[in-house]
Amino acid sequence: MDDYKDLDTKILTHLGDYTGVIKKKITLLDHYIAERRSMLNSMGADSEVYFSNPIHAYSMIHHLHFVWVFWIKLMEDPPGKGQWAFRQHI
Repeated sequence: MDDYKDLDTKILTHLGDYTGVIKKKITLLDHYIAERRSMLNSMGADSEVYFSNPIHAYSMIHHLHFVWVFWIKLMEDPPGKGQWAFRQHI
């Protein structure tokens, strides 16, 4: 019975790790979404005027070209892949 208890403890530990990974991703995404929404809201009604500033235009181009790639990879990477590897040791 001790083996079953140890196995259950290991599985619960890995499940806790898994939820930690998911929580970190959610926190990161929530922070980013709030930041981007704030930036988009600061543009005002006339985005053409906003983007007439080269710094703002460059920032948006950079964001769309480089930053979104990171977020796409983050969304494609299933959470818990590392935690799931423990099953091979059981």
